[in-house]
Amino acid sequence: MNKARGEITLSLGGRDWVLRPTFQALCEIESALGEGLIALVRRLAQGSVGVRDVAVIVHAGIKAADKKPPSYDTVGEMVIEAGIVGLLGPLGEFLGAAFSDPDSGDDGAADGGSSKSDAEAGAGNPTAPPDPST
Repeated sequence: MNKARGEITLSLGGRDWVLRPTFQALCEIESALGEGLIALVRRLAQGSVGVRDVAVIVHAGIKAADKKPPSYDTVGEMVIEAGIVGLLGPLGEFLGAAFSDPDSGDDGAADGGSSKSDAEAGAGNPTAPPDPST
């Protein structure tokens, strides 16, 4: 597991699975659930997600990290067995990695964005170099 890449580990079905938030995995999640990541992270934080939401997130994350992922149905069964509530925090961390700035120490999960202020990012200063994280 590489925490710097936003990977998390979940214990499901008697083993540990790494979830990797790749571009493809995140796009797959958005497409399957019909909403953007920011809205999904908000729903996760509120606990307003269902089994399908959690299974889609977990399956996409495992597929991005494992050459032999379990089927979607198997992941769904593992999610039910583990219980949705216990997975919400780790999945929020997983999705929050898409919004984090690895140089700032911000995990991105709290507000969906970088912790840099406009002044730090050089906003409004035409001589400041562009901030590559924006």
